[in-house]
Amino acid sequence: LYASTPDVLIHCAASINVDMCEEEKEYTKNIHVLATKKISEHFLTNDKKLIYISTDSVFNGTNKKPYTEVDHTDPLNNYAKTKLEGEKYVLQTDNGVVLRTNIVGWSKEKKYSFFEWLLSSLLQNRELNLFDDVYFSPLNVSELSKILIQLINSDLAGLFHCGSDDFISKYEFGIKTAEVFDIKDFKINRVSIESAKLRAKRPKNMSLNVDKIKAELKYNLPTCKQTIISLKEQFDRFPNLRSKLSNNC
Repeated sequence: LYASTPDVLIHCAASINVDMCEEEKEYTKNIHVLATKKISEHFLTNDKKLIYISTDSVFNGTNKKPYTEVDHTDPLNNYAKTKLEGEKYVLQTDNGVVLRTNIVGWSKEKKYSFFEWLLSSLLQNRELNLFDDVYFSPLNVSELSKILIQLINSDLAGLFHCGSDDFISKYEFGIKTAEVFDIKDFKINRVSIESAKLRAKRPKNMSLNVDKIKAELKYNLPTCKQTIISLKEQFDRFPNLRSKLSNNC
């Protein structure tokens, strides 16, 4: 794979279309499992660092509180199952780091990210149906970048949960986004994930307990509202973000 092993590799390649992963099992396994196994072989016993971006979806979602790193995993779909299998190879390396996270933010691609779809819909006053029974701990991708730099410069290895310092439902996330962006005229309906016709089953609780990474890095993670505020600050600061949303409307 490499003529020489790099000092640090951040492995974030993934197929994030959860429903497609349910159908394209061989393709998904190649990306999440076999590729990760091959990469991990180059980091087994040296002082180099491999950081693997994993998912908050490796649990069955029945917990009543945020999941910790020691909680039992029980993935409900093929995407989460293969991402979890990839974790195991990284954790076998001397300096491997696995980050379970759920990022929100701006994408360079023409296709919208979840947050861009949400904000565009709010700005265009389109009616939205958002799950009020699915909880997560979203983190601005730029905040994740800062944490990655901290990890690269540390001696830490192992499994860490990395998200906002609290959790929120998808419905509440939509409401708070409208509030932070000062959007007065919007229509968001509360719906249950049970009503959605999704091919792959999803967990209802994806919230993450981030106490471990906060303590190890001595790093204060933002709340869900602070995450949305940071997205608003970026939206105000960079005109190209406004252009992307208007060009795709």
